Amino acid sequence: LFGQALAAQYPDHPEFGIEVRRPALRRVLEVVEQAAADPEERVEVPRPVRDEMRGIAVPLGLGDMGETHFKLGRRWFDELNRKHARHGGGPMTVGMVRGWIEAPERRGLPRDVQNLVIAAFAAQGGFLVTHRGRPLAAAVDKLDDACELREQELPAAEEYERAAQRAKEVFGYAALPLPAARSVNELAQEVRAAADRCRAPVDELAAALRQRLQERSLPVADSERLRTVEAALALLSALESAGDNAVVAQAEVPTSAVAMRAVVEGAGGLVSVLADRWKVFPQLTVLAAPYRQRAEEIDAELNDALRRDEHVTPLAATVERCQDRALDLLAEAAGAAGADSPRAAADDPPIAPPVPPVPVVPVARAARSGTRDVTAGEVTAVLAEIKAAIRETGATRVTVDWKVYSGDGDGGAG
Repeated sequence: LFGQALAAQYPDHPEFGIEVRRPALRRVLEVVEQAAADPEERVEVPRPVRDEMRGIAVPLGLGDMGETHFKLGRRWFDELNRKHARHGGGPMTVGMVRGWIEAPERRGLPRDVQNLVIAAFAAQGGFLVTHRGRPLAAAVDKLDDACELREQELPAAEEYERAAQRAKEVFGYAALPLPAARSVNELAQEVRAAADRCRAPVDELAAALRQRLQERSLPVADSERLRTVEAALALLSALESAGDNAVVAQAEVPTSAVAMRAVVEGAGGLVSVLADRWKVFPQLTVLAAPYRQRAEEIDAELNDALRRDEHVTPLAATVERCQDRALDLLAEAAGAAGADSPRAAADDPPIAPPVPPVPVVPVARAARSGTRDVTAGEVTAVLAEIKAAIRETGATRVTVDWKVYSGDGDGGAG
């Protein structure tokens, strides 16, 4: 009696072959969207989902399920388009389509099942689902009546393939393989989000890199690194304003997509390298022979890194290596200058140096400190500890108080 009453109230209610649950509806929608994106509207269905297609999609009139493949039908596409035309065309909301599903005969479909039909209709018709002007992905569990279904002009297959390939190479996003409304919309959303996230640090990197090249009198036109950074910045800026897949497809890649991805993913860290770790290198310019040649070798390695792309010459590793060499060289030069200073003659009476006035300076809290009495052979190890402390704490100033003693106990201090 209950079944007869239900049939009388909802004469067009489908007889589902399985219990209708939300996870199954999501899997059915995924297959339907894949079929809608296929030129023949036909797709092979994973074995675990085939019974769900037979039990839900087929009774609902979404298409036919063969032994292994699902073929999308046109029942809902034709019916809803006719009702749209009958109501004068124009803007179409989810609420309007929901009402058309239940008229003229009420089907009594649960809201999630209605959402499945609406999402399938949007996928097959190439409609873009938007809410307050912003695109969104149709979902069986969340589809507000105020959402609009807007006609969307799909790009040519070749253009979409180029955009999808470029998005994968530059941003690491794996787009759906065929240009359906959902895949085109999701690709545009992903690359726009990448632009919002990455444009500012890439902009900072371009400025910092150009500054370092100009400081070292290196032609900016010879830097593949700068060309790649500026090309990535141009792409991100265009995406931020347009967010169009055509922008990705037509983007200029002066070096390689691999190089651009290294810039997009690592721009923030590279800005820090060019700012914080660069401070020691200008001190090399004051070194004279016999240290000048080694200083020039460090400069040459830095210049080469500024010219080459990140995936060819990683900038952070190069700068760290050159920083260690520069600190060693500066310490060696400072030690030699102290050792070469003339000692007082043994016959001359000691003369007390004048006591300089004590300057009043603000007290700075030391990030790391220590006092040690070492042999000459242990000096290198102490310098290594000081360099490590500089790197770990980011210190910009070091106080050094040292004394050198001869073997007979007399000493010179500096």
